[in-house]
Amino acid sequence: INVNLLADNLISIEVLNLKGKRISKTLYSDYVYIDGLNYPTFIEAYQYKDSKPIIEQIRFTNIMPDQEFPDRIRSFRIPSDVQIEEMKW
Repeated sequence: INVNLLADNLISIEVLNLKGKRISKTLYSDYVYIDGLNYPTFIEAYQYKDSKPIIEQIRFTNIMPDQEFPDRIRSFRIPSDVQIEEMKW
């Protein structure tokens, strides 16, 4: 899994199979800042099965979070000493 961030915003996630071939990719963009958090308003997901990808696009409008996230969740970061393990599905 490849994860790309820009200024703490998730930009993309790419999933590769064991041979290194891309099987899915999701792009996140058009962020809006609401109550201290950035929300992507556009998500584009690609699933690769054959020669042509299946593409799903999602556009969010009028984002209104209905409850406050606790600080421990808002400020969570994966600790630098955590070892990330790749698992077979």
